[in-house]
Amino acid sequence: MSFSKQNLKILTEEEQYSAIHNSIMYSFAITKGVAIQVGDASTQILKFNRRVVTNCASIPFGAANISAEFESLPIGQKMDKVASIMAVEIDKIDWLKDLEEDYEFIGIGEAFEAMGKLCRKS
Repeated sequence: MSFSKQNLKILTEEEQYSAIHNSIMYSFAITKGVAIQVGDASTQILKFNRRVVTNCASIPFGAANISAEFESLPIGQKMDKVASIMAVEIDKIDWLKDLEEDYEFIGIGEAFEAMGKLCRKS
């Protein structure tokens, strides 16, 4: 099969949430959770309970675009700026503030894979 424009489909935000949900449901035995996928241009957060998505949110910052915004800063200052911006964005999501203790967090994507590798090495 050769590649053509007809074979390429850009997912809508709803289709992205559905893909995240399906990948979790068929990969993990978790009944209640919050999945976070950090992409290059955005971050999707999805809350689910017993295979049903109960809430979802999108943050307009991802690993590439937020990092590029502070390209000229030293790494320590860059990390502080990124952390503070993401904290403000996450704080805007009301349903994340009232999570019960039995919710598990799942990190999806290259950012979490890299973090996991760093943690294993240390």
